[in-house]
Amino acid sequence: MNLSCVLTGVMGRPGMDFPVLRSIPKTGFSCRQVKHSGYYADLDTDCQVFHICADGRKISFLCPNGTIFRQSHLICDWWWTVDCASSKEHY
Repeated sequence: MNLSCVLTGVMGRPGMDFPVLRSIPKTGFSCRQVKHSGYYADLDTDCQVFHICADGRKISFLCPNGTIFRQSHLICDWWWTVDCASSKEHY
């Protein structure tokens, strides 16, 4: 994959320091594993994907390359400012 467009303006190494997904992959995340409706980071994608769980349904979104989902603020933020591993503490 040519990552030259991702490198411009984003510190770090794409695919090594942060994920660079082009589409939302199938993961093990299920809304049945959370107690309440809301927004949830998907740790299987290193938090580049997040899901909205509502009324028993899951709607998935992809953060732009160079960003991952910050569970504590419910936004996509620069990868170096987010601790993906601690996301479940904010579920």
